[in-house]
Amino acid sequence: MDMIEGIELVLQSHLALIYRTIPSTRGNSPLHFSDECVAASRAAIEGYNVAWRKYRIREDTTWKRVLNWTYLFSPFTPFIVLFGTVVAFRSEADLTLMEISVETLRSAAQYSSGVAKLHHACETFFNMAKAYMAQAKARLHQQPPATQAFDPTNVYGQDWDAMLDDWDLGLGVANAREMSSFLTGNPSAWPNIP
Repeated sequence: MDMIEGIELVLQSHLALIYRTIPSTRGNSPLHFSDECVAASRAAIEGYNVAWRKYRIREDTTWKRVLNWTYLFSPFTPFIVLFGTVVAFRSEADLTLMEISVETLRSAAQYSSGVAKLHHACETFFNMAKAYMAQAKARLHQQPPATQAFDPTNVYGQDWDAMLDDWDLGLGVANAREMSSFLTGNPSAWPNIP
């Protein structure tokens, strides 16, 4: 992996973070992002996946260190954005992109404890998104009364703890609370990671 390619990957992730400040035209939900933010997030995640497929078969280990440092210098924002599009808009394409990214990170995690932690966080968000999509599909077949229907595009102001407590994802209450605190931006409730 050359320096320019690594910089482009980091740049796309940082662009997603910067574009996160642009208000969405789709609503005020914390899961709605501007089109620029979504595009930059998809480009970042796709770029990492392509780089891993391209370089993982090489014998030289220098590129593995470069790719791992590239992961570590990039914000987590693109994955959060994809999570939001899956939950808010039931995006199967973004769920698939998340799954490929988790597999990429699983392969890269063996070379760095920092990437292993990133893999764990991304896998947790992927499992939540996958569980949500499965529940959303099941609801479509059940046809609940209109008064009880959940509108995933109108989650602004929802209590994330209550919302995530209703989902039995096998994560345990503590992990669900950690994820909800991360989404709402409450750093005092974030877990201490050694």
